[in-house]
Amino acid sequence: MQDELLSIFHKYLLDMTQPHQDKDELVYDVVAAYMLHLMNSGNVPQQYLDLLEEYLREEVWDIYHKKTYGYFNLQEYRKKRSGTAC
Repeated sequence: MQDELLSIFHKYLLDMTQPHQDKDELVYDVVAAYMLHLMNSGNVPQQYLDLLEEYLREEVWDIYHKKTYGYFNLQEYRKKRSGTAC
């Protein structure tokens, strides 16, 4: 579970096609993409979707804070990682 979540997270974190995306939108997009992945693989009973979404939101927030620690915001992180000047 965690490996695919991290893979999706990194894909969205480094996505330069959405330069004005904020951290809330990033978390929402990652959670939605991962839940879609889980539902397509048939691993989630429908009665647990809300609980799963809440759990994933907290997990993605934790991952986000650990990855971007020391940066002012998501845009600064992306600029520094892509090598462009601020």
